[in-house]
Amino acid sequence: MRVGIPFSLIVATTLCLAGCTAKEARDDTIKGQVFIVTKSRENVKLGLVTVVLFPESVVVKHVAMKRSELEAKRKAYQPQIESAQAEYDAASKRAANSALRAKTAAAAEEAATRRFAASKNSEEIDRNIDTMQAAQRGAWPAEKRAVADRQKAAAALALLAGLRDHAEDFDCGTFYLEGLPQALATAQTDANGEFDLRIPHKGRFVLAASAQRQVLDKSEDYCWIVLIPEEARRGIKLLLSNETLTTAGSSLALVHTAK
Repeated sequence: MRVGIPFSLIVATTLCLAGCTAKEARDDTIKGQVFIVTKSRENVKLGLVTVVLFPESVVVKHVAMKRSELEAKRKAYQPQIESAQAEYDAASKRAANSALRAKTAAAAEEAATRRFAASKNSEEIDRNIDTMQAAQRGAWPAEKRAVADRQKAAAALALLAGLRDHAEDFDCGTFYLEGLPQALATAQTDANGEFDLRIPHKGRFVLAASAQRQVLDKSEDYCWIVLIPEEARRGIKLLLSNETLTTAGSSLALVHTAK
C-alpha cells in the first residue's frame, strides 16, 4: 500500500528550505589578510590575529565617546604643560642671556690676551697682564654659568616634551579599541595572515583588529578600525596592512590617531 506525502508537509518543507536559503543569501563572506611591510620591504604576515566585526553605527558611537574621554585626559594635563612651558621659557631666556655674557667675556679675554702679547715694555706687560688675568677670571665663571643654564633649559624642554607625549599617549588605536561592545562575529588569521568572515548582506560594518610584533629590543603595536568596503562583498580581499592602520590616514580607517 502506497502512502502519499501530505501536501501540508510538502509545503512546510518547501517553506523551510526557502527560508534557510534566504537566510544564507542574507550573509556575505569577505576575505582578508593581515600583514605589515617592513622598512626593508619585507612582507610580514601576522597569524593568530583576532579580527572582530561590529555594526558601523555601534563603532561610531563608541569612537565619539572615546574622543570625549581623550579630550578630558588632555585637559587634565594642560595645567602641567603650561607650567612646564613657562619654566622652559624662563630657562631658555636665562640660557640665552648667560650665553651672551659668556661670549662677551670670552671676547674681552681674547682682546686682553692680544694686548698682552703685543706689549712692548715692562710697564705695558704689567698693565696688560693684570687686564688679561681679570678678563680670564671673568670669562671662566661666565662660561660655566652658560653651560649650567643650557643644561637647565635642556632639562626643562625634556620635561615639557615628556608631558606633551603623555598627553598624546591616549591618542592611539588601542585606546579606541578599549571598551568596544560585544562583537557580531570574530575570525582568526591563519599562518598566512588570511581570514574569512561572514557578514550580513545588508548594512555597513567595521572590522577591528590589533597585533604586536617584537623588533629587536622593542615592540611595535598595530591597530586597525576599518570600514568594510562594498568591493569586499564581491570577493576583493580586504587588506589590513600599513596603509590601513589608524595612524596611516586611510579613507577606510574610521579612526585616525597620532600613535
